[in-house]
Amino acid sequence: MNKDNETVIPIIEVLLVEPGKSPQIKIIEDTLRSMRRVVGGNIQTYPLEDGAVLVCDEEGKIKNKPINRAIRIYDSETGEFKTTDVIVGTFFVCYAPEGSEEFWSLPERLQEKYLKLFSENLRIDLKI
Repeated sequence: MNKDNETVIPIIEVLLVEPGKSPQIKIIEDTLRSMRRVVGGNIQTYPLEDGAVLVCDEEGKIKNKPINRAIRIYDSETGEFKTTDVIVGTFFVCYAPEGSEEFWSLPERLQEKYLKLFSENLRIDLKI
């Protein structure tokens, strides 16, 4: 609570990616309830690079949500990327450094990186 006895709700800055729309930086409440509202269901996470995390609806496929992006993994044997999964429905990208149990605001350098990635591509290429 602040000095006026008002509840202060924590917020984080994320990259919001909706199907068929350009990604955009948004401020959301840093609560599980708010995150569920943003993705439209229970949250599921996919680790990206640099401590970034993609957060989506874990039941999006069951709910027949529209395809948003394809995830492709680099195959070192063939030297090619192979589609391994698709992300459906609205998702957001935030920051969760290794060992952290919380989501944080996406740093500006990662905002720029993922804004460009999701603006130009309908796929996510990972080298893991």
